Amino acid sequence: MRTSRLRDVSDWAERAKATKYNVGKLAENCGVSVSQLQRFFLQTVKMSPREWLKQLRLMEALSELKLGRSVKEVSFNARFKHVAHFSREFKVFHGAAPSQVALRPNPPADKMKESV
Repeated sequence: MRTSRLRDVSDWAERAKATKYNVGKLAENCGVSVSQLQRFFLQTVKMSPREWLKQLRLMEALSELKLGRSVKEVSFNARFKHVAHFSREFKVFHGAAPSQVALRPNPPADKMKESV
């Protein structure tokens, strides 16, 4: 069964980055269909692969902002086409605007659901 192949995957974040956070490419990289990947994610982390990938991008963005990178650069690296959209998504997820993160001594706690 192909879901057992997915259970053996341990490098999800690396695969996500290598496939440019694309659900179709991630499924292909894992040797399964998009439907199989969606079922696996819904069963294991209770969210769609797309939502999980977005959360991963936003967590990686937080790390980059803490390193002093610009909001524009981080937005681009997180694969957002528009800085304004990135800023809205970041604020909803982290509870603070990206421009405020560097100014906060303790950024918001990790809200990402359990890792795959």
